[in-house]
Amino acid sequence: MTTKTANPGRCFSAHESARRRGLDGVPLATFGQRLLGFVVDLLLIVVLWAPLELGWRALVLKEEALHVHWDFHEFGNIIVMVAYCGLFNYAGNGRRLGKWVARTRTVSLTRERME
Repeated sequence: MTTKTANPGRCFSAHESARRRGLDGVPLATFGQRLLGFVVDLLLIVVLWAPLELGWRALVLKEEALHVHWDFHEFGNIIVMVAYCGLFNYAGNGRRLGKWVARTRTVSLTRERME
């Protein structure tokens, strides 16, 4: 339930933007497309992460028996994943490599370019 306040200039007002109207009618990605994009992106992240992890363990930590595994809770894995998603989203304007394969992209509701 909403009530009017004494100062109507300070109230929230939801206005549609020209950008949102421009996106009206654009088809949404299917579950299969989203899954394909996620899997491809995850595989690429692991391919980028593995040599970095092996190099870190061998050259910096001086480990002799190298054993690596992907874990979403390790700091290095999170750094690679965030860097991949952030850089490719910015450079590809919302289209990472997995999204390119799946023919989908992320769009901004406020601007033409993802920032």
